[in-house]
Amino acid sequence: MNRRNFKIRDATVADIPIILQLIRDLATYERAPDDVVATEKGLHQVLFGAEPAAKVVIAFENTEPVGFAVYFFNFSTWLGRPGLYLEDLFVKPEMRGRGYGRALLVHLAKIARDHNCGRMEWAVLLGTDHFRHPERSRGIPLRKLQGNFHGIPRLCSG
Repeated sequence: MNRRNFKIRDATVADIPIILQLIRDLATYERAPDDVVATEKGLHQVLFGAEPAAKVVIAFENTEPVGFAVYFFNFSTWLGRPGLYLEDLFVKPEMRGRGYGRALLVHLAKIARDHNCGRMEWAVLLGTDHFRHPERSRGIPLRKLQGNFHGIPRLCSG
């Protein structure tokens, strides 16, 4: 990864067309392009309205969007702390192998740490034969990561 030409930033309202295209790219990759019903208007409401349901970060190489992550905060009653749930993380297939997926994951772990999250979770579709498992190199279970106070700092280290 060429760090000078790579950046991750929070999505803005102006990024809604990019977000929708990345959603469509993800659906195409998952062999379900016709299943996307999201619209720019709907994304505006749920991501940037009065009560946003989720947040988005976008990864760029130079000025080209190469991937994104959609996440939201939940709450653990037992821990008495928030958690971060990763809904989707996607890197365009032609941009894979450059460390961008890992960089997005580390970026999210830092967000979780900064929000005092007690855990970070996501589910992985194991039934897809084309799914790569970059998480294994960090010692993270494939089905689901449920980090805790110790797991999030470890992931933040990249």
